[in-house]
Amino acid sequence: FVQHKFQGIINQPVRPVKSFWTMELGVIEEKYPHIECLSVGPTEIGVYPSPYKINIAQIQVLYTLLLKIHANQNQECQ
Repeated sequence: FVQHKFQGIINQPVRPVKSFWTMELGVIEEKYPHIECLSVGPTEIGVYPSPYKINIAQIQVLYTLLLKIHANQNQECQ
């Protein structure tokens, strides 16, 4: 669902990428397997911890994506 919505916003294919931060999500998923988890964020530039940077221009796109996800959740709950 999220990948489809994201592709619709940016009009190009999206591929999931694992990063340093998604490891934390894996720990949460192991502890609470009944919860659906999602981690989204801007493209990481550089290597953690230094010179760690992100693509700030993607923040508006991600905000739009989160609004669409939220709107869909509200529709499913009604």
